[in-house]
Amino acid sequence: MADGLRAPSPLKKVRHQIYLGGESFLVEMDSRLKGAVPGEDIPKRQRGPSPSSIEMVRKAVARELGVAESGLSRSRGGEDKIAGIYLASILTGKTGAEVGRAFGVKPARVSNMVSEIESGRRPALVKRLLGLRRALERGVSV
Repeated sequence: MADGLRAPSPLKKVRHQIYLGGESFLVEMDSRLKGAVPGEDIPKRQRGPSPSSIEMVRKAVARELGVAESGLSRSRGGEDKIAGIYLASILTGKTGAEVGRAFGVKPARVSNMVSEIESGRRPALVKRLLGLRRALERGVSV
């Protein structure tokens, strides 16, 4: 019992508040849930085991938009930073605070950027993000 008390908690590895397992497990769960429509009463973070990570999103956005990945955390971000924050927020199941830390912004700014994209205020960026989002959702390297 003493060894168990000193061991790291497996709960630190829980993803989307309900999944405990590696990438292959998340991919398996994702394939089993394909086509299932979660109820509105299911919190967004628990709706699916998206295998996307913030790091995967950062790399894909940097490649797609032709910028350095490190530039996505600069203090004055442009559309590339907005794209990264939006995709990380909707695809990873991470909180606004977690996404904000990865991109160097506060959680409220994450929410503002997601709203900006979803409201259609940046139509050219929205169009560009559609294909990138689909590729990340399928786990395809962009």
